[in-house]
Amino acid sequence: MTHARKSPRRRCEVQAADDAATSEPQYTRIEYGPEGEPPIAWDPWPLPDFVRGDQTDEQWASIVANRQYQRELFGIIRALYQRVATDRGMPGACTRRACRRTRACCGRRPFPRDHSVCSLLPPCVPMDDEHFFGMRDEARPIVLRFAAAGAEAGRPDWSNR
Repeated sequence: MTHARKSPRRRCEVQAADDAATSEPQYTRIEYGPEGEPPIAWDPWPLPDFVRGDQTDEQWASIVANRQYQRELFGIIRALYQRVATDRGMPGACTRRACRRTRACCGRRPFPRDHSVCSLLPPCVPMDDEHFFGMRDEARPIVLRFAAAGAEAGRPDWSNR
Protein backbone atom coordinates (compact mmCIF):
# COMPACT_ATOMS: atom_id res chain seq x y z
CA MET A 1 0.00 0.00 0.00
CA THR A 2 1.45 3.34 -1.01
CA HIS A 3 0.84 6.52 0.89
CA ALA A 4 0.43 9.71 -1.04
CA ARG A 5 2.32 12.62 0.46
CA LYS A 6 0.18 15.60 1.29
CA SER A 7 1.30 18.78 -0.34
CA PRO A 8 2.17 21.70 1.98
CA ARG A 9 -0.91 23.55 0.79
CA ARG A 10 -3.16 20.57 1.51
CA ARG A 11 -1.57 20.13 4.93
CA CYS A 12 -2.25 23.80 5.71
CA GLU A 13 -5.84 23.43 4.53
CA VAL A 14 -6.32 20.37 6.75
CA GLN A 15 -4.78 22.22 9.70
CA ALA A 16 -7.03 25.23 9.05
CA ALA A 17 -10.07 22.96 8.87
CA ASP A 18 -9.06 21.33 12.16
CA ASP A 19 -8.57 24.73 13.77
CA ALA A 20 -11.93 25.95 12.50
CA ALA A 21 -13.68 22.88 13.85
CA THR A 22 -12.22 23.38 17.34
CA SER A 23 -12.55 27.13 17.73
CA GLU A 24 -14.60 30.11 16.73
CA PRO A 25 -14.80 31.10 13.05
CA GLN A 26 -11.53 32.58 11.81
CA TYR A 27 -11.31 35.81 9.89
CA THR A 28 -8.32 37.83 8.81
CA ARG A 29 -7.87 41.55 8.98
CA ILE A 30 -5.12 43.53 7.35
CA GLU A 31 -3.39 46.45 9.01
CA TYR A 32 -1.52 48.68 6.60
CA GLY A 33 1.76 50.17 7.63
CA PRO A 34 4.40 52.57 6.42
CA GLU A 35 5.15 52.93 2.74
CA GLY A 36 7.22 50.02 1.49
CA GLU A 37 6.60 47.85 4.55
CA PRO A 38 4.45 44.74 4.08
CA PRO A 39 1.06 44.70 5.80
CA ILE A 40 0.48 42.66 8.93
CA ALA A 41 -2.29 40.10 8.60
CA TRP A 42 -3.84 38.86 11.82
CA ASP A 43 -6.84 36.99 13.09
CA PRO A 44 -8.32 36.81 16.58
CA TRP A 45 -6.80 34.53 19.21
CA PRO A 46 -9.40 31.85 19.96
CA LEU A 47 -10.07 32.59 23.64
CA PRO A 48 -13.02 30.62 25.02
CA ASP A 49 -16.23 32.41 25.91
CA PHE A 50 -17.26 32.94 29.50
CA VAL A 51 -20.34 31.29 30.93
CA ARG A 52 -22.95 33.86 31.76
CA GLY A 53 -23.70 34.18 35.44
CA ASP A 54 -26.15 36.47 37.19
CA GLN A 55 -24.91 39.67 35.55
CA THR A 56 -27.22 42.34 34.22
CA ASP A 57 -27.46 42.77 30.45
CA GLU A 58 -25.17 45.81 30.60
CA GLN A 59 -22.55 43.96 32.64
CA TRP A 60 -22.70 40.97 30.31
CA ALA A 61 -22.36 43.21 27.24
CA SER A 62 -19.26 44.75 28.81
CA ILE A 63 -17.77 41.30 29.52
CA VAL A 64 -18.41 40.13 25.95
CA ALA A 65 -16.92 43.32 24.47
CA ASN A 66 -13.85 43.01 26.71
CA ARG A 67 -13.34 39.38 25.67
CA GLN A 68 -13.55 40.32 21.98
CA TYR A 69 -10.98 43.08 22.59
CA GLN A 70 -8.68 40.50 24.24
CA ARG A 71 -9.08 38.16 21.26
CA GLU A 72 -8.12 40.91 18.83
CA LEU A 73 -5.24 42.15 20.97
CA PHE A 74 -3.68 38.70 21.33
CA GLY A 75 -4.12 38.10 17.59
CA ILE A 76 -2.23 41.32 16.84
CA ILE A 77 0.53 40.38 19.30
CA ARG A 78 0.92 36.98 17.62
CA ALA A 79 1.17 38.65 14.20
CA LEU A 80 3.78 41.10 15.52
CA TYR A 81 5.85 38.23 16.92
CA GLN A 82 5.68 36.54 13.51
CA ARG A 83 6.94 39.77 11.93
CA VAL A 84 9.82 39.95 14.44
CA ALA A 85 10.73 36.32 13.68
CA THR A 86 10.71 37.18 9.96
CA ASP A 87 12.91 40.23 10.55
CA ARG A 88 15.34 38.04 12.54
CA GLY A 89 15.63 35.71 9.53
CA MET A 90 14.20 32.72 11.36
CA PRO A 91 12.04 31.38 8.46
CA GLY A 92 15.17 30.34 6.55
CA ALA A 93 15.99 27.70 9.16
CA CYS A 94 12.42 26.89 10.21
CA THR A 95 11.23 23.29 10.12
CA ARG A 96 7.94 24.37 8.54
CA ARG A 97 8.02 24.29 4.75
CA ALA A 98 5.50 27.11 4.44
CA CYS A 99 7.78 29.48 6.35
CA ARG A 100 10.81 28.59 4.23
CA ARG A 101 8.84 28.81 0.98
CA THR A 102 7.30 32.22 1.68
CA ARG A 103 10.40 33.51 3.52
CA ALA A 104 8.06 34.79 6.21
CA CYS A 105 7.05 33.34 9.54
CA CYS A 106 3.57 31.85 9.27
CA GLY A 107 3.80 29.15 11.93
CA ARG A 108 1.42 29.08 14.87
CA ARG A 109 1.31 27.03 17.99
CA PRO A 110 -1.89 25.16 18.77
CA PHE A 111 -4.18 26.95 21.18
CA PRO A 112 -3.01 26.09 24.70
CA ARG A 113 -5.28 24.69 27.35
CA ASP A 114 -3.46 26.71 30.02
CA HIS A 115 -3.87 30.00 28.10
CA SER A 116 -0.16 30.82 28.40
CA VAL A 117 0.81 34.04 26.66
CA CYS A 118 4.10 32.39 25.65
CA SER A 119 1.99 30.38 23.19
CA LEU A 120 1.73 33.57 21.12
CA LEU A 121 5.35 32.99 20.08
CA PRO A 122 5.99 31.28 16.74
CA PRO A 123 6.81 27.55 16.96
CA CYS A 124 10.47 28.15 16.05
CA VAL A 125 10.97 30.30 19.18
CA PRO A 126 11.40 28.66 22.59
CA MET A 127 8.47 29.20 24.96
CA ASP A 128 10.02 31.10 27.83
CA ASP A 129 9.80 34.54 29.34
CA GLU A 130 13.19 35.62 28.04
CA HIS A 131 12.19 35.11 24.39
CA PHE A 132 8.66 36.45 24.95
CA PHE A 133 9.86 39.75 26.41
CA GLY A 134 12.79 40.00 24.01
CA MET A 135 10.47 39.74 21.02
CA ARG A 136 8.08 42.19 22.68
CA ASP A 137 10.89 44.73 22.89
CA GLU A 138 11.73 44.16 19.21
CA ALA A 139 8.05 44.62 18.26
CA ARG A 140 7.79 48.09 19.83
CA PRO A 141 9.52 49.93 16.95
CA ILE A 142 7.23 48.16 14.48
CA VAL A 143 4.17 49.35 16.41
CA LEU A 144 5.56 52.91 16.53
CA ARG A 145 6.19 52.90 12.74
CA PHE A 146 2.66 51.67 12.06
CA ALA A 147 1.15 54.23 14.47
CA ALA A 148 3.11 57.06 12.84
CA ALA A 149 2.02 55.91 9.37
CA GLY A 150 -1.57 55.75 10.55
CA ALA A 151 -1.39 59.27 11.98
CA GLU A 152 0.03 60.60 8.72
CA ALA A 153 -2.74 58.91 6.74
CA GLY A 154 -5.44 60.29 9.04
CA ARG A 155 -6.47 56.92 10.43
CA PRO A 156 -7.61 56.94 14.05
CA ASP A 157 -5.15 56.01 16.79
CA TRP A 158 -6.36 52.83 18.47
CA SER A 159 -3.63 52.80 21.12
CA ASN A 160 -5.91 54.51 23.67
CA ARG A 161 -8.70 51.99 23.21
